[in-house]
Amino acid sequence: MIATHTPAIAGFAMRDGIYFPAEGYSPQALAQKHLWDKLGKTYYDSAKIEQLEISPELHQDHTILAGKLGPFWQDFPEFLQVENLLDIGTGYGLLPLRLSKEKSLRCDRFFGIDISESLLRRLQTFKAVYDFLPGSDFYLFCASAETLPIPNQSIDLVLSNCVFMHLTEGQVKAVLAEVRRVLKPGGAFVFHHSFHNRRCPAHQVANGLRRLLGRHLNPLYLRQYSASEIDGLIQASGLAAVCPRYRVAPTTEYALLPRHLRGRPVPLAQTVNHWVRRPPRAWRDRLAYGYSVYSEPLGQPQRWEASG
Repeated sequence: MIATHTPAIAGFAMRDGIYFPAEGYSPQALAQKHLWDKLGKTYYDSAKIEQLEISPELHQDHTILAGKLGPFWQDFPEFLQVENLLDIGTGYGLLPLRLSKEKSLRCDRFFGIDISESLLRRLQTFKAVYDFLPGSDFYLFCASAETLPIPNQSIDLVLSNCVFMHLTEGQVKAVLAEVRRVLKPGGAFVFHHSFHNRRCPAHQVANGLRRLLGRHLNPLYLRQYSASEIDGLIQASGLAAVCPRYRVAPTTEYALLPRHLRGRPVPLAQTVNHWVRRPPRAWRDRLAYGYSVYSEPLGQPQRWEASG
């Protein structure tokens, strides 16, 4: 069940199972909300769950609409039980859904924050169909993660999947500082495929073409990071003091050409990128599409209890 009880939270008003800022949004947050509400309506075909007949097969097999965890998650512990779980940019709940079904992740309370109401409404539908994180109290916030409505040192595990790449550097710094604030001593964080790799040829080609085209330039797509820059962000946020063992790891997705540009497929990109799907070790940092950052061991707080 979502929000089996709905306690009052200062500065927020509840509407149909989701908390919204009581005083509305800043102009910047409102612009992001409008953008992601629009994108969320068709995001990665997730709307199919609202269009298909909910059959017994659909109930039993989450992979039909949600897919499976990738190789990155193979070392994530099974039967991990935590008190409080936070997912930043939770969208329609794809990551907690997969971890719940494939790794038996459990928590007492789930906090999901996303600027898109349309995606959070879809999360409610996915929860109703698949009952992921069973027995958990759900707290869903339609808000920016730059100010988390969560007490200090209260979260055991922070997750985020493909989110920071959509934020400005200032927003990334603010969110990381908030993660540092809410994470318990001994807690853990996993920011999966969160930063685009500055050195990746695919991004360099896309940057050059976007600058050439100019008028529809989106500065967020021009912001990528090196591994040392990401490490600097973690250090500056104070997260390294809470989780001294962490890793900035290149993804295992490699590319020479961008797959899409301005919403259109790039000719030959799929063929060219197929050539570098398994590059020599010396080239992996250069060709990796992005970086993940996580405390070690992967996804595992210093103290946790197996539920099975």
